[in-house]
Amino acid sequence: MIITISSFLIAFSILLFLINVIHSWNHGEIAGNDPWQANTLEWATTSPPPPYNFERVPPVRSFMPVRDLRESGELVEHEPVLTPA
Repeated sequence: MIITISSFLIAFSILLFLINVIHSWNHGEIAGNDPWQANTLEWATTSPPPPYNFERVPPVRSFMPVRDLRESGELVEHEPVLTPA
């Protein structure tokens, strides 16, 4: 009996997940280069990143280099790069 209830719960969870994926695919916003205002270097470049990542290596003075660059005004915010599907 408990296995039957659990299997229906898992099936319902998968159905909810698929509905969310389809809805997000059709109506979701395109995320920018740094949608979370993260603090590590991988978020300081465009998305998708170019082959070289950075034109010059950004200075790393702490464990949150992007926050340091953002606060000093040295970080240039890039527009999202749209790639063909």
